[in-house]
Amino acid sequence: MKAKKSCKITRECKDMDTSLEYQPIAFAQRSVQRPHCPSARRFELYKSAHTIQEARKLGASSKDLRRDLCNGVIVQLVQGQDMEIPLEYQPIAFVQQSVRRQGGPSDRRFQLYKSARTIAEARQLGATSRDLHHELRNGVLVPGKRLDELGIVTAISLFAPADNEPITFAPNPKRPGYAAHARYDRYSRAKTMLQAKKLGIWPGDIAHDIRSGYLGTSLTPFASMGFKKYRAAKGGVKPPGSSPVAKRKTTAKTATAVRSATTGVKKVGGKRPFEKKSSLARAWSASIKAPPLAWTKLHGWV
Repeated sequence: MKAKKSCKITRECKDMDTSLEYQPIAFAQRSVQRPHCPSARRFELYKSAHTIQEARKLGASSKDLRRDLCNGVIVQLVQGQDMEIPLEYQPIAFVQQSVRRQGGPSDRRFQLYKSARTIAEARQLGATSRDLHHELRNGVLVPGKRLDELGIVTAISLFAPADNEPITFAPNPKRPGYAAHARYDRYSRAKTMLQAKKLGIWPGDIAHDIRSGYLGTSLTPFASMGFKKYRAAKGGVKPPGSSPVAKRKTTAKTATAVRSATTGVKKVGGKRPFEKKSSLARAWSASIKAPPLAWTKLHGWV
């Protein structure tokens, strides 16, 4: 007699807490299973659950939960953050280069929805459930918050729209008084990425705006994406921004003084700790070598 397999959901979610059974979760409200099959009928019963324990009581099996977790249908939520934002409206990003057969029906659909910033928008632009399942499984569809794992250069080379593609920016969602807020006011008027570059957008701005869902299309539902709302700075005090700070000029006299003061002083500290790359970063770093960006703080985009 075969032993019953134990649930591996806790071991597959090593980044989650051990009390996973009672932590807040959310399910995508549209099934990725074949319609009318037993697993699709079970999904309709437990998709409204807010914890793993509740999903089990509503009929979800361990196999259902493992499959939904691997396919991105079940997502762990952070207490007090984004609890009211449905999964259909959370920021996402698509790799801009198609992995489909060129000229095929799925490739033509991909060219239409690859600039979408939410699942709802992608469906509105023609993406089917099968398309989205395929893109998620192949790493082409990525939750926006995971772009931080790739770094600015790789994120831009993979997810940024082409210079001549039409784009739209959300109403300024950045904290008033900061340099990023002032830059956003300037470049958010752009209708293409090339115009945004001419208006002073930084590489970090591009990666951050794609990650957060601020950069999208004319159909992007910015009002439903739950952006934070900031109040204006009080008392006219300008908070610290991200503008470049003028470097202090080093003269020969001060350089000599620094060398004489540090002569014979032993440096404290060892090597920098090695940061292991995530699975997403390892996958894309192995498949693409992002060229350096033609941008400097002094001259901008060249």
